Amino acid sequence: MGASGLGTLQYTGTGHTSNRVINITNGTGTIEASGSGTLILSGGITAPNRPLNLAGTGLAVESGVIAIGSGTVTKNNAGTWSLSGANTYTGTTTIIAGILSINTLQSVNGGASSLGAPTTSTNGTIA
Repeated sequence: MGASGLGTLQYTGTGHTSNRVINITNGTGTIEASGSGTLILSGGITAPNRPLNLAGTGLAVESGVIAIGSGTVTKNNAGTWSLSGANTYTGTTTIIAGILSINTLQSVNGGASSLGAPTTSTNGTIA
């Protein structure tokens, strides 16, 4: 799966599992999990120094590696995203809303601290 420009991969189903790599080739990529079931991803996300938005009102899991170089990760909307891979990005992690659940400190790697220099604003939570 790939996204170019200001692309959004929007999931609205009743539950799905994919082991495919999501490759963001240009601009900002957004993965929106707004289905009634859990979106389970295990293929990882690649983007050469690109920002990644994790959004939606549902539940999502990414157990693959987020490899976006110096790109940033931003958690938006009221949903929950769970990261359990040994991610390699070095940019910051920002939570604007919802819950970002991490398995280990490596799940939000990089930035100025082992937590990817996470910042929270509005009603975000690190779980």
